Amino acid sequence: SNRNIYIGLELNSATTSAAQTEKMVVDRVKQMEPGYSVSATSDKNTVASIKSIARGVAGGKPLSNFKNDLDKIDQRLKSTLK
Repeated sequence: SNRNIYIGLELNSATTSAAQTEKMVVDRVKQMEPGYSVSATSDKNTVASIKSIARGVAGGKPLSNFKNDLDKIDQRLKSTLK
């Protein structure tokens, strides 16, 4: 997870296409941060996991504490791309 960016999106029901919105966000972030692997999701469980990790890091915990969680997120995101 060194060069990965995981983005959790909370979309409202008026959003026409979650997949389209996710792709648009990924494309924009890739332009801003070349060299990173960028993934975006609106899956509620995955978004909750991303938020939990962000809270932990913001609270001073090292990112390495969340390696297992990040690996699970990575696997979930890869399985939805198939």
